[in-house]
Amino acid sequence: MADIAIFSVGTDNQAMKRTSSQSGFCAFLMGAVAFCVVISLTQSVAAQDDSEAAASSDSATFSSAGPVVEPSAEQQALIRDLLAQLGSKSFESRADASKNLKALPIDQFQYVCQLAGKQASAEVIIRIMAELDNRYSVGQDKDLLAVSESLEQLATAERLLVADSAEASLLEHSQKRLSVVQQQLRDFGALVGETPGVSNMFLGVAPRTLMSAQVFFTDDWKGGEQGLRVFARLASLMKASNGVLTVYLVDGNSLSAADVEQIAEFVGHARIAERSPVALGIVNDGRMNFGGVLISQVTPGGTAEKGGLHADDLLLAMEPAPARPPKQVPAKQDGDSGQDEEVEPQEQPVIIPWGTAPLDTYLEDDPRRLLDFDDLVERLKKYKIGDEVLLHVVRRSGRLGFRAPRGNEVELTRIKLMGWKDMSHLRHSEP
Repeated sequence: MADIAIFSVGTDNQAMKRTSSQSGFCAFLMGAVAFCVVISLTQSVAAQDDSEAAASSDSATFSSAGPVVEPSAEQQALIRDLLAQLGSKSFESRADASKNLKALPIDQFQYVCQLAGKQASAEVIIRIMAELDNRYSVGQDKDLLAVSESLEQLATAERLLVADSAEASLLEHSQKRLSVVQQQLRDFGALVGETPGVSNMFLGVAPRTLMSAQVFFTDDWKGGEQGLRVFARLASLMKASNGVLTVYLVDGNSLSAADVEQIAEFVGHARIAERSPVALGIVNDGRMNFGGVLISQVTPGGTAEKGGLHADDLLLAMEPAPARPPKQVPAKQDGDSGQDEEVEPQEQPVIIPWGTAPLDTYLEDDPRRLLDFDDLVERLKKYKIGDEVLLHVVRRSGRLGFRAPRGNEVELTRIKLMGWKDMSHLRHSEP
């Protein structure tokens, strides 16, 4: 059913009483205006036809999903015939056309989506949108990004039926859209993680759970311009869901200064941080404290978790770990046979009481002392993956408030540093 626009024209009773000469002059003006409008519309249609012809003459377009080849003129004609059959009065014709629509390859189906908003038949639009949604639900991974782009374009269509159908499909598959784009970035060599985050509580406002995603650009990044287009899509999706996207530039990445500026256009400079390849795997508690680094979260599978650190632990200092003692070979027992196996000596954490000294004077003049989280980040740049460090830890200090009471103990814990690529939540490969 074609859309019908209805215009109402009001009349002024006073104007009805004007002189015949005035009426004739007004009629002349109206005729002139109508003639100008016709000329303008004719030129506009001609310009639009020229624009469409120029677009169709271009052999390929480029999107974040990759190069998309435009169908040939012959294929475009067949597609238009196919859409006409979708609105046929014959059930057999509609059924055959629906099967042929499902069989179209992604590039030809994208051309169908371009024509969807121009269809006069509501039934044809419904069939196209149903197939588009079906491809999103069961389509191949390599086609999902292209389908998502088509939906996003149709969501801005002037035809209300098209826009509403596209919006409904996008909303239903919102999580899948994120997963597809994240996997695309992983294919380009980025590390991508997604974790729930909680906003801080200020002025009595209750915290709320937000979606939080992190993208790490390492020396494996090979995305180039196309990869940055995919990143832009992720940033757009995160913004639409009120999520928080943070970017980490790991030493050795291949991004240029211009690339970084392009990334900053989507997330802002405040959401871009530089990191060394070494990863401790903690989230810093944003509360005020008396120095050191207070842990609020520990990344699953990361260095900190494997080293026995927990949320609410306070890191006071860090230093290179002393060399481990040589491995021990247990003495042979009677009747024992086979090769001797070296045994790694079990190292117990060293506990140091600080006595009556308050925490803010512990290691005050010691270069090993950690001033804050930024200081920790800078210290980690001096180490390589596989190095071992000794952390001075106050256990569960965060549960005691902003200042820990006297009489607690500092634990010296040895941990082996891992890299970002070792983090289990960043090695996720499922789309």
